[in-house]
This record gives sequence, structure tokens and C-alpha cells, in this order.
Amino acid sequence: MNDRIVIDPGICHGKPVIRGTRTPVAIVLGSLAGGMSFEEIERQYGLTADDIRAALAFAGGLVEQDGHPRLARLAAEGILIRDEDEVCAYMESHPDLAELVPAVCSEARKEFGKEAELSLELYRDPEIHDRHLVLYVRLPAYDESILGRMDRVTQPFDEGLSSASGHLLVTTDLRRPREKHAV
Repeated sequence: MNDRIVIDPGICHGKPVIRGTRTPVAIVLGSLAGGMSFEEIERQYGLTADDIRAALAFAGGLVEQDGHPRLARLAAEGILIRDEDEVCAYMESHPDLAELVPAVCSEARKEFGKEAELSLELYRDPEIHDRHLVLYVRLPAYDESILGRMDRVTQPFDEGLSSASGHLLVTTDLRRPREKHAV
């Protein structure tokens, strides 16, 4: 994950911004596209050259995400996505839920930190043929606070999640992180 780019639902409506500022990545990119130099952008927005390069790298990551911009935003948060095509198809069929997923994932990253593996997957219930998104939280060690912490992640989004056409469950399978992906 790029430490200079932040996605926080409380800052600029969850748009990617340069850490410590309210300057959206899109403004930096638009300024570059409009012909401004790094130096001009640094002066105009109080950024550093590293901030500008981070915005470019973030945008490059979106392009690399094979046509799934929502998934690229999640990848920038260090969210693992199992079977991108299935997850993307589910999100496309439930656009109201898809709007909330990046903010929920960002909140989970803030709550559980860099040591957590956060994995977004499409769950298929074999008994009732139900499908829904699951954000699995996997930690190196668990304690009794895990359930309350998962509730804190979804609480700001309860209204939107309950009225969305699809479903997102934030849960854990109590496994340790599978990969060394730490953000």
C-alpha cells in the first residue's frame, strides 16, 4: 500500500487524497495533465515531489487493475481480492453496495492496522444458493475484542448496508494471515 495516499470516508467523501492534506489524487493528476510542473504543484498545494509521485503510482495501480477501478482502490488499501472477476461482477450487480465497499474496507484497515490480512471474497452458501461479499479479517493473534472491533468497522455504514441490494459481511475465520502481504 502506498503510505502517502489515504482513502477515508471522512475526508473528501472517501476519495483518495494525499496523506495529511485534503488534496485529492485527481487534482494532482489533473494539474499534471494541464501542464503544471512538479514545482508548481508543490507550491500550489503544499505537496512534495514524493507526494506527486505517489499520486502517479496510485493512478498507475488503477490502470493495472485490469479494468476494475473499484478493485484497484481496494488493492491500494492492501485488501486481497480472491477471484477478482466474481467480486467485480457482484459489485456491478449491486452498485449501491459497491459504493460502500471501499469505505468499509478502508475503515477495516484503520481498525486492524497493517498486520491484518483483509480479504474480500464472494461467499456461496451451498445450502440455500445465496451469494454475498465477505471481508475476512485475519490477524496474527486474536483476543476477545475481535467482535466489537468488527462491529466498529461496519457501524458508520449500518444504514447504507442495511438498505443496499447486496450484502457485505465483515467477519473472521480466526485463521492467521495466509500471505506476507502486509501493507
